[in-house]
Amino acid sequence: MKPVTSLLIGLSNTTVRLLVHRHLENAGYDVDCCTSGREVVEKWQDNHYDCILADESLPDMPALEAFAIIREQSSATGRKTPLILITSGESAVPLDPVPDAILTKPISKEDLLASVSRCLGTAPAPTSPIPKRIHPELIHEEIGDNPALFHRLIIAAHEELQHLLFEAEEALARQDAPALRIAVHTMKTTFRHWGAQEAHDAALSTEKSAAEAQLQHAATYFPLLQAETHLVCSDLTALG
Repeated sequence: MKPVTSLLIGLSNTTVRLLVHRHLENAGYDVDCCTSGREVVEKWQDNHYDCILADESLPDMPALEAFAIIREQSSATGRKTPLILITSGESAVPLDPVPDAILTKPISKEDLLASVSRCLGTAPAPTSPIPKRIHPELIHEEIGDNPALFHRLIIAAHEELQHLLFEAEEALARQDAPALRIAVHTMKTTFRHWGAQEAHDAALSTEKSAAEAQLQHAATYFPLLQAETHLVCSDLTALG
């Protein structure tokens, strides 16, 4: 049996962390996550990881400081772990230590998988042009062979989901449970039409919590809904 490649992600932003985790997991990697620089070092000390990805702006200890500790301890043990820095690309300060690769936000799936593959010395994970999150054949079954209408539906779904996600974010921020429920309910309907089951389920969980005025629970589901919505919109863009 082929050994599983284990990766560690250090990202404090929940939405970005969920997206990166999902992309890597779908590519067949075993993924562990943490949210601070100290956790990156501690997890590396206690576990074996084939590669580490960490954000430059992690709380309590920046990624480069964590990388310096890992490099120093690696030199004493001979245990080499490739290190990938996730950056906003805004700083002109020389990197010390120099990471094995740099990923600039926003992170695309293609750049992510390519960087990890290069650091591991493996061939890039195969990617398929077929959308993973949606099932356009369901729309074709409803409208038949009508490319012009299909294209309009793609644009409409993309614009609607982006608008509704913004409305839901605003409603959650002002603790408006009824408005959150309405926005997420409409998103859920769109997800169902396009066969986006995981996004539909995330919307359903958020909607139920909002309907019960359990906004703390809704807030725990919402990052997943954001991540799944971005994935669905990405697939819609690929179709268009």
